[in-house]
Amino acid sequence: MMLQALLPIIAFIVAILMLVTVHEYGHCWVAKRLGIKVLRFSIGFGKPICRWHGKDGTEYWLAMLPLGGYVKLLDEREGPVASEELHFAYNRKPVWARMLVVLAGPVTNFLLAILLFWLVFVVGFETVKPIVGNVALGSPAAAAGMKPGEQIVAIDHRATPSWQKVMLALTWRLGSQAEMTVVTKTDAPTAAEKTYVLDLKNWQVDGLNPDPIKGLGITPYHPPVPPVIARVLNHQPAAEAGIMPNDRVVAVAGVPVSDWYDVVTYIQAHPNTTVPVKIQRGEQTKTVMLTIGQKVVGAGHAVGFIGAEAKAVEWPAALKQHQQYNVITAWLPAVNETLTYSAFNFVIFGKMVLGQVSLKGLGGPISIFTSAGNAFKEGLVVYCSFLAVLSIMLACINILPIPGLDGGHLLYLVIEAIKKRPVSVEAQLMAWRIGLFFLLLLMLIATMNDLLRAFQ
Repeated sequence: MMLQALLPIIAFIVAILMLVTVHEYGHCWVAKRLGIKVLRFSIGFGKPICRWHGKDGTEYWLAMLPLGGYVKLLDEREGPVASEELHFAYNRKPVWARMLVVLAGPVTNFLLAILLFWLVFVVGFETVKPIVGNVALGSPAAAAGMKPGEQIVAIDHRATPSWQKVMLALTWRLGSQAEMTVVTKTDAPTAAEKTYVLDLKNWQVDGLNPDPIKGLGITPYHPPVPPVIARVLNHQPAAEAGIMPNDRVVAVAGVPVSDWYDVVTYIQAHPNTTVPVKIQRGEQTKTVMLTIGQKVVGAGHAVGFIGAEAKAVEWPAALKQHQQYNVITAWLPAVNETLTYSAFNFVIFGKMVLGQVSLKGLGGPISIFTSAGNAFKEGLVVYCSFLAVLSIMLACINILPIPGLDGGHLLYLVIEAIKKRPVSVEAQLMAWRIGLFFLLLLMLIATMNDLLRAFQ
């Protein structure tokens, strides 16, 4: 139990340390190759927990706050430099060399993402076909004529072989009210593909926990699962109510149920409530009073739970598809996935700046912490995919032209290349203060969103 509780913490620390170390190593490696002296390589901020010196004189730190890192280069603007070391100073190098040093961090994060995606595609994984389970009345999907049982093949000409790809394709459209085309098919041998045009004017995707698929009125299909209890955890709500393995749930709060997902849906939507549950045990039927517990999942969203599991039902092979490549061919989808998520991040950033996408969707450290823990529990493939996406996000954020980030330094160098003289220290300091204020404001908004999700 103790190890289980520590898993999210371990997953979070591993993720942050790996991504930050790779990012800063990119800066450090390129700087040294270009003849720039690296004074310090630090993972984390604040006072060092441990430190040592390399053979080339670089000081390596592992600091107290592992939420970032930095590389300190020899630079006349930050202190006196001995005359015999002037040729090692960062500020004495040509603009192109300094640009390479600045770009090295984000580029290394992109390369890490490619490597992680390559590993995912080599190991292989299974995805579930995006088949529509239900279409809500009055929803955009219903208005367009979509029906249960159809498989979503493409959205706006983007192939959607899995629900993950459906979610990605829909997220591209956030903030847009233009009509969206959805192509579907069925398993019928003679059935042709159908194209639906969805009106997005009533697409509900705002809020702290936006769900683009649900906002269209679509519920993903799942195979029926009989509401028969397989396992009951000790000292949890189900056990305290007297529910036992092999009990069959007949009704919850007076509503008959025939599928375990009906039970789960009700329980998750009603945390901290007490409801009557009718169960069948052998030939007998009885009603117990069940007090639903509460737990925080995903990005801090509170849901109900009872500490019981149903007997597992295998997904039919026809509804699944296995993706796996060899060590050579896996590079192409890995690069493509990295490019797709990179473009996706920049598009979303742009929509946030233009006000087309709400800032309520921003997540902070708490979101990363919970997502890291959930991904880690799902196994190597899911965790590597999570790390790859997070690495891309870190690279994309850092390359934005905001003072204090790598993109801000790159902007200074572009201005210097055009004007043939560096941006003054005073101007950089002023811009840094503005950039820092902007970044702290975004961090505050993201953290507040996390807290609001937790207490929603």
